[in-house]
Amino acid sequence: MTDKSWLLNHAAIKAAKTCILLTQSELGVKLTLSHPEFFELLTSYVELTDNEALRQAFDELAKYADSGAKSATEPAPQAPVIAKAPEPQIANDDSDSETIIYKGKAYQRWNDGLEFKGLYRGQPRYA
Repeated sequence: MTDKSWLLNHAAIKAAKTCILLTQSELGVKLTLSHPEFFELLTSYVELTDNEALRQAFDELAKYADSGAKSATEPAPQAPVIAKAPEPQIANDDSDSETIIYKGKAYQRWNDGLEFKGLYRGQPRYA
């Protein structure tokens, strides 16, 4: 979290200190407000435990910390799906050499005994 303006609010500090004390008693972890990833660590600790008091204190802190901060009761977002590069298609011409259609362009399938494996920085890669 980059916005730390919630640290200027007395009620937010009180909620954060409550979270710190409950985390220390529940997990034995001493968390400090000065830690660069305080809110992210606290979120993971709340998800790790079933302590209702800690969850309530975190929800109170989340109101002050960031409007985009999610409650610990909400499920975490799913990881994005990474699209794979299109598979090369073999196009047999009437000539002896085979060509591959890759991303709309034709490339030789074989070059010096090496097979076409894709593009690297815009250039065909053979291995």
